[in-house]
Amino acid sequence: MKVVHSFANEHNVVWKELMYAQLLSSLLAKEHYGNIEFHTTKEIANVIDKLAFPYNNIITKNVSSEDLTWSMPKLRAYQNLKESFLHIDNDTFIFNKINFDKYKQNILFSHPDTSVKKHNKTRVKKDVSVAISQLIQTTDVDVNLRNTYFSRLNETYLRLYFKIYNGGLPDNRITNHFDIASIPNMNITYVNDVELFTKATNIAVEHYTNNKELIDGEKYGPCYIEQLTIHQVLRSLDKDYRKASFKHKHLIFKDVPTLLIGEQNYTPNIDNVEWPLVFKTRNILDEKYDCCGFSPYKNIKNKIKINSLEEYKDYLEEDFGGFMHATYMKWYDWMQAYIIHNIRTRVGDQPLIDMHKYFRKIYPKYNLPLKSGGEKLYEKLTNFSFK
Repeated sequence: MKVVHSFANEHNVVWKELMYAQLLSSLLAKEHYGNIEFHTTKEIANVIDKLAFPYNNIITKNVSSEDLTWSMPKLRAYQNLKESFLHIDNDTFIFNKINFDKYKQNILFSHPDTSVKKHNKTRVKKDVSVAISQLIQTTDVDVNLRNTYFSRLNETYLRLYFKIYNGGLPDNRITNHFDIASIPNMNITYVNDVELFTKATNIAVEHYTNNKELIDGEKYGPCYIEQLTIHQVLRSLDKDYRKASFKHKHLIFKDVPTLLIGEQNYTPNIDNVEWPLVFKTRNILDEKYDCCGFSPYKNIKNKIKINSLEEYKDYLEEDFGGFMHATYMKWYDWMQAYIIHNIRTRVGDQPLIDMHKYFRKIYPKYNLPLKSGGEKLYEKLTNFSFK
């Protein structure tokens, strides 16, 4: 299987914290699937090519630093691909190989981005307002959390959707068969029907071009154009995908695979962590996901509790159920130390030292510290030195 990474930004720089995550992600993918390529700009390709990344190919076609919406390089990569592929975000860590054939779906994503527990049972073909009303009435969200939950939906997707619907250039291929309850998180995108997926991607890119100013102006515009738009177009174009997504069979995980519990620990600085660190994880087995009651997960609500920094050292090789999407946590000191350790156990010290040396040369012009908090923490925990 061809595995794909993609990245570009306006600075043409992969920041150190992102690059460590990208290296670990690529090493794990290469280990399991044997073939991985990177779609990026020429400037970033020149840097990656000199470091210890295991890419079989680096593709610079169609990816631009001028795309300010950070999900667009991923869509540009999708447009480049002509055969079945698995695209994973650069902070997605597949510790245990996923057998995608078991799911018997031509298009698969990671998990529901909206975390809706009870799906709307009424099929809505065109009226978006009815679909949202039914979602509010039927979703199984604790009454005390409803305001926060629907506020997040509005901030991430609906506010921009209605801005475009009312003042931009809406597209009925996006508004038809509207179902916000099944929007997927696309940190994993598995595609076996390339023709269908490319068509949906092209429509999404066209939609972005037609509404670029509105989308670039929203914090979560990247989520809207990728996760809502492609998904809704797929639902509009293909009845099989629409049927599968209505039953959440377009997803690998039933919910977020690894979740850090407690907003008090949403902090990058290790000194501000209020121990313990508590995670809920999901262990995926080599079985297909069945949404109708049978669970393919062993210990579906595994809990990991790390009581202190001293105890944290014992978790540096924890696989968190075999899968992790680091998301915002990749900026946290403890996650960076975890990533660094897992790189080191696979390829040794030198790639870490080489990467650190590269950033020592370029970080002064951005007024960034020569040594990150994660690097400092890892040195403290292990006596390793980046010098």
